[in-house]
Amino acid sequence: MNSPPQRPSGVRLTAEEYIKDFFPRFWHISDGDFWKLERIQSFQEENSESWNAFARGDRVEALRLIEDRRNSLADYYAKVAQNGFTTYRARVVEEEITPYLQWELQSLRQRNELGEQIRVVSATEVAPLERQGMLPEIVTVGTDAVYEVLYNEQGMNTGAVRSEAPADVNGWRTFIRDLFSVGQDIDIFLDRQGIPLHRGNG
Repeated sequence: MNSPPQRPSGVRLTAEEYIKDFFPRFWHISDGDFWKLERIQSFQEENSESWNAFARGDRVEALRLIEDRRNSLADYYAKVAQNGFTTYRARVVEEEITPYLQWELQSLRQRNELGEQIRVVSATEVAPLERQGMLPEIVTVGTDAVYEVLYNEQGMNTGAVRSEAPADVNGWRTFIRDLFSVGQDIDIFLDRQGIPLHRGNG
């Protein structure tokens, strides 16, 4: 597998600016689909009721809340399909699965069922690509833009760096697509691992 491209260099956005910039581009994807690379093993999902339930140790409530959003999420992916593109995600998972990932993988399984194409990539697979440091969190929005999404040490989003340079966009889309191609379907991964949803603090 080829080495990762250089990190996107361009406009630095705050967390609020990133959201305002991202979604209009997302809903107007006309070519190239949407590709996402997730590498960090623990995030803070303060706006997710399911995550909050999990973080306080209520496994049953966390799973119920994931299931409760099924209809709204189905509508979301139906809208994506109607807009003529597909969302893809390569999720890197280390051997010792963090409590956060125990929760997130259940959420991603549902997303995969409803329309997003999600594969799990082993951290050992990307290790040769990380000799210069851990892979960044990257999303590509069609052929329009690529963002490096930024987080602090607590896993909270602090903004993003956006590049519209075709070399950056195409380079990262190709790299994530290659990672995706060596990944394992999330359903197969979860069934083989038998990952429980234990209490954890992320």
